[in-house]
Amino acid sequence: MLRRLGLALALLVGCSQPAPQATPAPKPSSSPTVEPIYVTGEGSDGRQTTFTAMHGKRKAYYLRAPSYSGGRDAAGHGIGRFVAPHVEFYDEHGRTMTSDAPQATIDENKKSLVMTGGVRTRTQDGSLLTCDRLRYNSQTELIHGDGHVVLTSSQGARFDGDVIDGDVRLEHASIRRLTK
Repeated sequence: MLRRLGLALALLVGCSQPAPQATPAPKPSSSPTVEPIYVTGEGSDGRQTTFTAMHGKRKAYYLRAPSYSGGRDAAGHGIGRFVAPHVEFYDEHGRTMTSDAPQATIDENKKSLVMTGGVRTRTQDGSLLTCDRLRYNSQTELIHGDGHVVLTSSQGARFDGDVIDGDVRLEHASIRRLTK
């Protein structure tokens, strides 16, 4: 028993010696680079991918889609691509415009949402816009559509052209033909 106690004391004495000092890791000579990331996702359990864009403290638009792919580059700029997106745009008074298209791309650097492949848009008051491509600028909150532009007002008046520019209610919009 005395022998075991002596062995235990010897072990404890050995444990009480100061540990060697760890050498600090060298500091990097420059800031670390941001690695690009790429993410894909699909809705599961009946849920869809969603994205909300804000203009100050208010919602500018809400996008939902069954699938998403995208990422961030080394500078931190994000680009997202959505399949079969449904987008609800909101103006400063809360009025809406909804758009559907086969594809959409959000570019954080350009502050834009671009819907392509044939866009169908309906305003809250019932006007209908169709075009090949629709671009929404998050900074100005204006739209630009091009390719086979057709606007049918809620009263049934039809306007067509090559390009449309306007607000998300399409109350202040201009349609024009491009000269060839």
